[in-house]
Amino acid sequence: MQIYERIFTKGTKIQCKFFDTSFHPGYIGAEYSIGYDLITALTYNREYISGLLSNLIRSYIGYLENPTEINRHSYEKDIYMIDEYCIYFHELSIVLLALIKDAYPDYSKNNGRVLTKHISHNVLKEILNELDIIQSMKSVSDTIYLPFWDKVMHYLLDWYESYIANIKNDLLRMITSESNRVGLDRLCVLSDDRIKFYEEKEWKTRFSDGLKIPDKSKLIFSNCENNETANVWKSIMICKTNELMYYDLILSLEYNLPIKMCKNCNAPFIPSGRPDTLYCDRIMPGFKCKCSVIGSINVKMKMYKNADSKCTILASRF
Repeated sequence: MQIYERIFTKGTKIQCKFFDTSFHPGYIGAEYSIGYDLITALTYNREYISGLLSNLIRSYIGYLENPTEINRHSYEKDIYMIDEYCIYFHELSIVLLALIKDAYPDYSKNNGRVLTKHISHNVLKEILNELDIIQSMKSVSDTIYLPFWDKVMHYLLDWYESYIANIKNDLLRMITSESNRVGLDRLCVLSDDRIKFYEEKEWKTRFSDGLKIPDKSKLIFSNCENNETANVWKSIMICKTNELMYYDLILSLEYNLPIKMCKNCNAPFIPSGRPDTLYCDRIMPGFKCKCSVIGSINVKMKMYKNADSKCTILASRF
């Protein structure tokens, strides 16, 4: 499944034009900062993205059952929320919608071709068997098909995690290495086969009409008055999500972004302020405060503890 039609690099921004816009007419692409969505994609909160995808499943099925303008805007809004969180989950959204659309309303197994690219053979067999059972039913209630699509969604997330495993391992190795290398030289800490993998990366280019600037978000919409700008930009031919991730990583290294590990949650992040920042701004599951706030509190508590210890030592001398 081709996800992207064109990729543009504009300064520290990446713009991507979607290949398939049939599920969201007028929503043609997105612009996001180099490195930041990549870090989110590699360290994402599975529970959170599962909730967003679950909402999309329900709103899209609601639209198929009652295709009103309001219901269409509802499922489109759910797509936008997922892409705002991280553009690299756009593929999961489109795959899910394609599967549901092909299966509705009879829930046939004609969509197996899409599934074969995203889940294992054994899992595919299990899902198609369930589709056969659902298809044989005269009527299908929410209690039957919504849990089924939730199961498909979780299998897709399993696929996604295996899909990004190599690039995630590469990034973690680079930022946990004690090497003081910078820029593309950070790749030197990887194994020989992974270094060769990056050395052999090639990005085909072409000239294309550039996309316009996002309006109040990183998402880009077209309209009748001004569909696209008249400016021509050099575009990169990337069709797959993980290929775009590798392109994003290379750019992050070329720009020497200070990618580092958070001292609180132990996850990669890019400081939004000072490059020597030790803590990210995530709110980890089970916590109410950002890691930066927790880190600041821990530092102060350590200072107070050290101060109390010094006072105790001084008092013992008198």
